[in-house]
Amino acid sequence: MSGTYLRRNLLQYGFTIFCLIAFLCFTVVVSVSQEPTVTTSTASAELVPRVVYVELEGSQSDPLGVLPEMIYLQAAAHEALLRSASREGADSILRVEKEPGSTFLRVLLLNEEAVHEVQHRLRDQEPSFSEVLEIIGPTVEQLLPYLGPVERVRGEAELTLRRRQVAAAESLAFEDRLSTPWQLSLLFGELRQISYTEETDSASVDTETISISALFPLIAEISYFRSRNFGLVGRMSLDYNSTTGFYDSVAGEGEDDANDRSVDAWDKTRNIIVLPGVGIMYRSLGRIAMDFTLLYSLGVAHVTATEAVTMDRDGAREDVLEERESRVFLYQLLTLQPGVSYALNESWALRAGLSLSFDASVLWGGADATPYSFGAAFLLRWLQLGVARRF
Repeated sequence: MSGTYLRRNLLQYGFTIFCLIAFLCFTVVVSVSQEPTVTTSTASAELVPRVVYVELEGSQSDPLGVLPEMIYLQAAAHEALLRSASREGADSILRVEKEPGSTFLRVLLLNEEAVHEVQHRLRDQEPSFSEVLEIIGPTVEQLLPYLGPVERVRGEAELTLRRRQVAAAESLAFEDRLSTPWQLSLLFGELRQISYTEETDSASVDTETISISALFPLIAEISYFRSRNFGLVGRMSLDYNSTTGFYDSVAGEGEDDANDRSVDAWDKTRNIIVLPGVGIMYRSLGRIAMDFTLLYSLGVAHVTATEAVTMDRDGAREDVLEERESRVFLYQLLTLQPGVSYALNESWALRAGLSLSFDASVLWGGADATPYSFGAAFLLRWLQLGVARRF
């Protein structure tokens, strides 16, 4: 394979990956940063607990002096109430009235719309604590229907601010629960673009096709996060396919070289690839989150030819693999993998990502730096799906 073809493909795929990563980042940033517009010209009503001001007169040792307080506490045990420090900020005022020398007692609840009164006839002009305690229950029973919530009108801006504060608190709490030290992921399948060149005695045709696999590559991944966002990754990948082009072409069947026909052999071998790897990962936290993994993998590839194949180097054919013949390669890849995840709950998430993998030796040694072809030294997977378990 010529250096020009190699550079053209590197530039093409590199630019494609850059555009995809930029688009993913832009989409997530825009979705997170957008906020609803606050409109202050409209108002909304809501029910809130009633605010009560309790008038206290007399000493704390006087049974009637603490009667308003005791009525309020007993009523607050049945209905949500708020205590006001002043008359001005209250919806209701609770007051006890008794004329000196009289046995007639009035308990008043002054609401904005009406005054509610409960009357009692005392046995003595100066009642005892036991007699006061007998008054509390019947009084609260009669006043309780008038101590319900009140309708408060608040500006839309205030309501929006309160909703945002609640949502922000819930989001932060959810992110804290997602920040677990361990994450186990299982990725499977791929949507992959295959590029190859078909040559005849008269023309060369560059062709691209999409390959879809429902199971392979099967990837198990364990991540350990020393902080909220950065962690170490261990991965084991098992792949079985015919789409990794370890060889370039099928041997021609013509009588001479002029009639030979060669086709890239991405579909002429059966490949079993086992790749353990280690790397680092960055993750964001949230219901919708992004992650980025940099991984180095070193393993083996067992390649079996279903048809006779060759590999072209600088116009010369070499490394012929006969039909049903097998070969084992030491196979290494450096993988860049951006992805996105959706948290179903605090423990489980769906993951999706794309990956760009290449043999780093190709960058400085060209296509001849590996014992296999450029089709196996540069892999682009458009989509991989999986699940993740946090613990």
